[in-house]
Amino acid sequence: MRVKDGGDTLFTSVSDAPERPLTRLLDSASRRDFIYLVILLALFGRSSWFVALAGIGAPVYFILVLLAARPGGPAKRPDESDPSLASGVNR
Repeated sequence: MRVKDGGDTLFTSVSDAPERPLTRLLDSASRRDFIYLVILLALFGRSSWFVALAGIGAPVYFILVLLAARPGGPAKRPDESDPSLASGVNR
């Protein structure tokens, strides 16, 4: 996770590139308040379903965070605004 800088909000993104779709998805999933789901499932006597879903979802989330945090991050499509990625330009 990135180091918090400045006096902004307490939340820090899971990656240095929050504009990427995977990072946005992981950020929004980490901000969700799942207590409402627990209360709803408990009202219907199905609170064990939350434990099962959390047991599946937590490792999947962890693996996706690792993919987003690795050097280079998830695969990114070339963008015309980056001149180094233009066709015919060598580094």
